[in-house]
Amino acid sequence: MHDDSYQLVGKDQMEPSILNRRLRQWRPEDDSRTQSLVQGVLAAYKHNEWLSDPFRWETSVFPLFYFTKTRDIPSKAVYERIFEWAGHPSDHSENLSIENPSIEKMLGPVADAEVDLLIESANYFMFIEAKVRQKPGEKARFHRNKKEYGAIHQLVRQFVQGRLLASRINKTFMLATLGASDGDFVHVELRAGDRRLLKVVGQRGKDFPFPEMPNFSWKLLPE
Repeated sequence: MHDDSYQLVGKDQMEPSILNRRLRQWRPEDDSRTQSLVQGVLAAYKHNEWLSDPFRWETSVFPLFYFTKTRDIPSKAVYERIFEWAGHPSDHSENLSIENPSIEKMLGPVADAEVDLLIESANYFMFIEAKVRQKPGEKARFHRNKKEYGAIHQLVRQFVQGRLLASRINKTFMLATLGASDGDFVHVELRAGDRRLLKVVGQRGKDFPFPEMPNFSWKLLPE
């Protein structure tokens, strides 16, 4: 796959990403380190037709923000552009407050949501949220942002980010967790703010995305 097929990988401009690219160039064998994980996610989403797709990956990136930001656009204008991409959704609420913020305010943290592992091919891209638990059976901790931004679940923010990107680059988006539970799925308890934000990308809360998030073991990644 040519480098121009990657519309997300290689875009992040945070210092760690730039250092990683300059100090260690991508090697063809690097995809083998995530091959088992990629195969598992594709199987969970029933996209086995892409098992042979070449892909690349990056860690600790902000895909939506740096896909949106170009040299001719200041950082503060990134959020306005993302709001435009979301179609200027109306709030359907007459009682906006700190506990019930506007959709525009809720979308800001979506652009700022860090992705632990981004994987991209010509046909798809994946966000993988990694969690380290101290012992089996322990519940993984997922962050919710402040009330004035809707107290949105970490995975909901990543899901909305991915869906917005998918609408721009015409690729299939998949979201999964790594090490977040002892089983194959992680249940996401949706609140009112989560459901409001999911509607921005045409998603009903009960369908997010299965409604339980596929989860995979750290054993799929070599040490």
